[in-house]
Amino acid sequence: MTINRKDAIAGGFFVLVGGYVLIQSLLILRLGTASEMGPGYFPAIVGGLLFGLGIFIVFGSFDKPSEAIGLIPVRAILALGISLAAFGLLVRPMGLVATVAIVALISGMASKTMRPLFLTIVVVTLTALCVVVFHYGMELRIPLFGPVLKFWR
Repeated sequence: MTINRKDAIAGGFFVLVGGYVLIQSLLILRLGTASEMGPGYFPAIVGGLLFGLGIFIVFGSFDKPSEAIGLIPVRAILALGISLAAFGLLVRPMGLVATVAIVALISGMASKTMRPLFLTIVVVTLTALCVVVFHYGMELRIPLFGPVLKFWR
């Protein structure tokens, strides 16, 4: 019997993270009902789905040839981590438009093959899409331009 180590490790990680989120949301937060969701309802659903997906991936890793685990993509991990932190730090002072543009720009730097023209198209498209979906469609109370960018109002 062969085991694909890459899939087994990824599935095990999903099981651990999903199980942790599920247990924490069940023990600490109030679940509520489907019609009146409590603060633990969504994390419990996501944790359960991630746990189940991890089990599925682990069992799917059996009887598959093992692949070599390559180098860790440090550039991608750093760029995506920085973009997540940037969103949290910038959304209130800068607003939705500038924050999404900055985060998309930082995330685009995760790829070595991203070309400047294509990255510009991605930034503009993603920013416009987020404005339409979150500001106008869902009517989230995130200002388009924050207090730092008062001159744009």
